[in-house]
Amino acid sequence: MVSAMTAKNRADIFAEHTPGFGFLLSRTSSLFRARLMTAISDHGLQVDQALVLMTLQKSVADPPLTQTRLCKVTGIEKSSLVLLLDELEKRGWVERKSHPSDRRAYVIVLTPIGTKRCNAVSKVIQTFEQDALSFLSKSQRAVFGTFLTELIERVQ
Repeated sequence: MVSAMTAKNRADIFAEHTPGFGFLLSRTSSLFRARLMTAISDHGLQVDQALVLMTLQKSVADPPLTQTRLCKVTGIEKSSLVLLLDELEKRGWVERKSHPSDRRAYVIVLTPIGTKRCNAVSKVIQTFEQDALSFLSKSQRAVFGTFLTELIERVQ
């Protein structure tokens, strides 16, 4: 009975005190990003760097991830991504290779050192996400992820 009342109170607070879902998503994103930054700071990475490494690790080789495609997948602006890749390349974590069929493009790949760094950071991020989403069941997390993915597609 208490949990139902708490849910009702939360719904009332939402209805009375927030401008809407956009505000909640923006606020959640800011809080999540700040806490994630703290969680991965021991690894010497920024959130966007971790995002790039993890995206490269999970990418399917066909089609290869070019800088342009990496921008679309991560949502990182092109000029910011170039600087970010320069830093990751300087550290030896990623490599720019010639695209097999497009002379104007480069394929971005993880190096073995980058893969090790990504694996270590992935564990930290997984633990952080599990903690942050611990109030949801496994199936609710899957549904939540699906909803967020669909929302991103509609907003783009």
